[in-house]
Amino acid sequence: QFPISKKEKILEIKNVLEVFAREIPIQQTETLIDKHEFFSEIISSRFRWHRAHSEPDGPGTGGTIVGTICGGSVMSDVENMVEDMVLSLIGYSDEYSWKHWKRRWENKAT
Repeated sequence: QFPISKKEKILEIKNVLEVFAREIPIQQTETLIDKHEFFSEIISSRFRWHRAHSEPDGPGTGGTIVGTICGGSVMSDVENMVEDMVLSLIGYSDEYSWKHWKRRWENKAT
């Protein structure tokens, strides 16, 4: 089995966000927006952000490692988005343990 690439992992996590987002109406002004497009644009903007500050002298000036660094940074951003969304969905409910969920999410012992 081949190891999963950062891009594939980001896409998998984006799918998780889209599933969670079924529970939260995402609006821009009065119009509900397509969740796939919404998360695609956020993720694309995070790539642009990390690329821009990783190569302040312009595209291609940071070497080949920049793509790897940007991918890791975006993956971290998207993982944080999942945490934010889960926390929003749990809210102040005593039925769920945020700490327990977070340990499982981080693949740590519960």
